[in-house]
Amino acid sequence: MIKRITFLLFLCCLQAHAQLNVGLQGSYIAPLGDMKYILKPAAGIELKFTDGDMDKRLKLGFSVGFMGFKPTQDTFRIYGTQSGGTYNGLQVNGTLLQPGYEHIYNYRIGYVGICSDYKILKTKLSPTVGLDFYAYIADLNEDYAVEGQISVNGQYENETTYAFSIMPKAGLSYELNDQFLLTTGCGRNMTFYASESLTAFWKTYIGVMYYFN
Repeated sequence: MIKRITFLLFLCCLQAHAQLNVGLQGSYIAPLGDMKYILKPAAGIELKFTDGDMDKRLKLGFSVGFMGFKPTQDTFRIYGTQSGGTYNGLQVNGTLLQPGYEHIYNYRIGYVGICSDYKILKTKLSPTVGLDFYAYIADLNEDYAVEGQISVNGQYENETTYAFSIMPKAGLSYELNDQFLLTTGCGRNMTFYASESLTAFWKTYIGVMYYFN
C-alpha cells in the first residue's frame, strides 16, 4: 500500500510540474500520553520532494518515511478478567483478575505524506509554518500470556494497523545558497482516523532540500 500511494503522489507531482526537487530529513519522535511509558523516543528518516523554485513562499510536496520504536522495558505486566465459571476447579463469584505479561519486540511505522510549508519573510532566514497530512501503516510485533486464558508459553502476534493524521508545525528555513535549503522545526502529530489506536507524538526535525537549476 505504501508503494502504491507513493507512486500515485509521485505521478501527480510530475504531471503538475516538470521540476521536482529532493531532500532528506531526520526526526526525533517523542510519544505522548500513555504510550510515552511504553515506547522510547525514536529516530525517523524521511525522503521529501517539492516542486517549484526555492524563492516560492508556499511550498507543496510529498514525502515517504520510516520510524521504529523500542519498548521502555522488556516485560509489561497485564491482567485478564473472568466473570463467573470456574478457575482451577473453584467457582468464580464476581470478577477474577488473572495476571499475565506482554513482550513488545518492535513497533515500526512506514508512511507517506503531503506536505506544505509557508515562508513568512522574504529573507534568507525566515520562520515557517505548515500543515502536513500523513497516511501511516504500523507493524507491531509482540507476545503475551494471561494465566488461565492464554498459554503460559505465550501467544505471538504480528499486527498491522493503519491511520490518517495531520501535523501542524512551525520552524525556520535558511537558504544556504541557490541550491540548498536548510529546514528545522517541530510539529505535533494528531490522528483523526485509525483502524487501531496509534500513538500521538511530537516530531522535531532537521532537513536539507536540493533544488535543481
